[in-house]
Amino acid sequence: MLVAVVTLIAATVMLAAVPGAAWSALWPRADRVEGQSGAVRPMAPGDALLGPTRGSAATAITFAGRFGARQPNDVSLYINEVYRLAPQVGLDPAIVVAQSALETDTWRTNYWANHRNPAGIGITWDGQASFTWANGTDAARGHLVHLALYVSGELDPSSPLYPYIGLDPRYQAAIDAGYAGRAVAISDLTGTWAADPYYDQKLSGRGNDILYRHVIAASFGSGNTTGAGAVTDMNPATGWRTAGAGPAATASLTVDLGATRSVGRLRWLLGAPGVTDRMIVAWSTNGSTWATVGTYGSGPTGQWQALNVSFATRYVRFTVENPFQADVLGAITEVQLWPPATGAWPYQPDVAPPGPTRPSPSPSPSASASPSASASASASASASASARTSVTATATPGRPPRGTSTPRPTATIRPPTPTPTLRATATIRPPTATVRPPTATVRPPTATVRPPTATVRPPTATIPPPTATAQPPTATPPPPPPTVQPTRPPRT
Repeated sequence: MLVAVVTLIAATVMLAAVPGAAWSALWPRADRVEGQSGAVRPMAPGDALLGPTRGSAATAITFAGRFGARQPNDVSLYINEVYRLAPQVGLDPAIVVAQSALETDTWRTNYWANHRNPAGIGITWDGQASFTWANGTDAARGHLVHLALYVSGELDPSSPLYPYIGLDPRYQAAIDAGYAGRAVAISDLTGTWAADPYYDQKLSGRGNDILYRHVIAASFGSGNTTGAGAVTDMNPATGWRTAGAGPAATASLTVDLGATRSVGRLRWLLGAPGVTDRMIVAWSTNGSTWATVGTYGSGPTGQWQALNVSFATRYVRFTVENPFQADVLGAITEVQLWPPATGAWPYQPDVAPPGPTRPSPSPSPSASASPSASASASASASASASARTSVTATATPGRPPRGTSTPRPTATIRPPTPTPTLRATATIRPPTATVRPPTATVRPPTATVRPPTATVRPPTATIPPPTATAQPPTATPPPPPPTVQPTRPPRT
C-alpha cells in the first residue's frame, strides 16, 4: 500500500513538471465518440479537470455568438486565451469554458459585461462588488490561476500561470480556506468553488451544450405563427406561438439541422400551460415525407420535456391541434436535438411529456327510472321544490296491482323514497297530496272509497320543513409562506 502511494505521488510530481508543449503527447485527442463521426466526447461530473483538449475555441465562440453573448470581442479574447494557455498546465479548456458559460449565463450577466468576471470569482451574493479585469485575455488568465490552484495547489514559479497570480483576487483566500489542491474531477468543485449541490451536473451539462448538442441551422413556423427563430436562443422568455385574433385550428413549427444527423434525444420547453393539448411530433429527411414520433399533451410550464428517439433526420416538426379552441397555440420557447450517446447530459434536467388531452365526451342523458312520480311538498316545505322519487309498481300482498284504478280495502300506499338529489337531512313523510303511481288513477282525497263494510281513508301525514339549514364550512386561509430571499452560495 505504501509503495502504491509513493508511486502515485511521484507520478503526480512528474506530471506537474511536464512542459506545456508536451501535455498533448500524454493524452491522445479524445474529443470524439468512437463510431460517431463528428461527435464530441460527452462531459460528465466525474471527468478529470486535468485531461486532453476537447472541442475548439471556434466552436465555443460560435456557441456564444448564437446566444447573444455580451462584449463579444472580449468573449473571443477570453476563449482563445483559455484554449491557448489551459493545455500548458494540463487543464481541459472545454471544462474551463463550460464553467465560465455556466457562471455568466453564456456571457450575458452584468458581472461579465461590466467587470469581465469570467466565473463568479469573489462573488458570494448577487449585487456584491466585483474585481474588474481589463479585458477578456486577463479574465482568462485570472480564471486559470484560480482553477489551477484548486487542482494543483500553490503555483510554482516555473508554472506558465505564475506571472498572472495578481489577476486572481481570491488566490490567497482560497489557500486560507483549504481549497488548494483539493479538486481532481468536476465533481470536486461542488461544495468548494460553489455550494450548489448540483454544480457539477450543471457545469458538465453546459459543456455538453457547447460541445455535443446538435446546432439547429434554421427554424420556421406556419403562416399563422410568429417567433420561430426564438426557439434556439436559450431564452425561455421568448418563443414560438400563433398570432392573430381568435383560435386557430392548427399550427406547426419545424426545425432544420441543415443536414441529416443521428438524433438520440429530442427536447422542448413550454412557456405557457394548455397550449399544446394535442401535439404531433414527426421527422423527415427531405421535408416532404414525414414519420410520426408520437402524439403528446401539454406538460408543465418551464420544465424541459424530452423523448429518447433513434433516427437520422434533417427536419423535426411539431404540429399543434386545438381540441379546446384555445386562443393561442404553441408557446414552445426552446427546442434541442441531441446525438445518441451515453452520459451526454443537458444543462437542465427534463421529464417525459404527457399524453394528449382529449375533450371530455358530452354527458349521455341519464336513464330515468320508470315508473316515476313527483312528490310535491306542502306549502310549508316549498323550499325543497319537487323531489323525484321512484315508485315500484310490483304487485305484492296488500298493495294495488298494476293497472287497478280503485285501491283495495287493504291497500297501503307507501311513501315515495327520495333520491340523493334531496339535500335536506330530515325524513320525508308521505304528503297529504295524492301520490299517483304510474298507469294508475288515484282519486283525490275527497273521493270516498266504499269497501263492502267500511271506508278506508289514506293515511294523512305532513312533511315538516327541514329542521336544520346546512351552513357552508368556513375555512380560514393559511398564512402566506414566508418570503425567502435568494442568496448566492458562498464562493472563495
